[in-house]
Amino acid sequence: MKYNKKVLLVLEEDYETDGEIYSSNFTWGYYALNFLKYFDKSYIFVPLKEVEKCTMKNTFLLPKNISIVGRPYYKSFKEYYKTLIQNHKNYKRLSEEYVKNVDIVIVRAPSQISNFIVAACKKYNKKLVVIFAGNFLEQANPLMNKNMGMLKKIFLNSIARIIEKGHVNLAKQSSLMILYGKELESVYSKHNKNYIFSNTPTIYNKYLYKRTDTCKEATIKLIRVASYLPSKDYETLIEAVKILKQKNINVVLNAFGTIFDEEYYQELLKLSNVEFINLNPPIEFGNKLFDKYKDADIQIITSKSEGIPRTIVEGASFSIPLITTNVGGISTNITNEYNGLYIEIENVDSLVSAILTIIENNELRQKIIMNGFTMAQSMSIENMSVSIANEINKVTLRQGD
Repeated sequence: MKYNKKVLLVLEEDYETDGEIYSSNFTWGYYALNFLKYFDKSYIFVPLKEVEKCTMKNTFLLPKNISIVGRPYYKSFKEYYKTLIQNHKNYKRLSEEYVKNVDIVIVRAPSQISNFIVAACKKYNKKLVVIFAGNFLEQANPLMNKNMGMLKKIFLNSIARIIEKGHVNLAKQSSLMILYGKELESVYSKHNKNYIFSNTPTIYNKYLYKRTDTCKEATIKLIRVASYLPSKDYETLIEAVKILKQKNINVVLNAFGTIFDEEYYQELLKLSNVEFINLNPPIEFGNKLFDKYKDADIQIITSKSEGIPRTIVEGASFSIPLITTNVGGISTNITNEYNGLYIEIENVDSLVSAILTIIENNELRQKIIMNGFTMAQSMSIENMSVSIANEINKVTLRQGD
């Protein structure tokens, strides 16, 4: 399968981590390479310090039809706006230069340069596809330090809303929106009715790990893979694990996540200051993380808000039964008591009860494992890449966008 189209993919990721790995968000990098290879020519447009660093020496071996092109480098939305005045002309010029030479423009949002891309697509009458992978305002707000002055908070909040206005413009202009969950549907479907649901696959078929059961050892190992943010609600998880130990249930929690707010992370460490709760820094995606999944008995998601967590499919790929809140786009993939078990938001008793149910109900546990693994197979990188490339190609057939 090969589509005779030229495609531009607009990303925010730094594509030169350590001069070796080609994308800091490299799980999405794998996915991008796999669906872009189905087009005649593809360009990935990212912030770069030195475009020359993106060579065949990188971890990713670029398919011949894919090229990396750069724009002025920034590592956060705050840094982007600090340098916006000096880089404004370059953003506009480069956006127009690359947009005018392709058939389809794909933007993975949140994106800082959405307004430049929308303007260029309008100017050159190009088809636009937007992949909304998260709720920007909900992601940005927790990053505002509670010790910031009021004026700085107001300023950063204003910046965030300007960026979100650009996302609304993306939605209005797009021929197709690819939404990561029903939460984003409620935000953007009012602006455009042409949308489908999807999420980011992270596991190749060769890494799928099938087993029929877990929870067979003396110690039940719980796993949580998520950033340490208030929206992830680690507090409820920590309290539930402590209660289970009080009930003489031998459980251990191993969590792995990025530390965005050191003060908040230290508060969690104080709350979980027991030997059976381990709040670890992030673990490298790949075999090291896969081994942790293989060793786990139950995966838990306690989030108060989400898009569609990648960890849903990751855990299911390694045959782990899932306990999760029903927020954001989680219900896009998970059906209660079929391939997961729902709990109430911020409800410790609900989580304790669900963990006990998974441990004690062998039939339900095995059913969730089996159906979760079947879902994961259908959502591997290979299968999802073929599907998304086909959807992107279809936008050139749409009339009257």
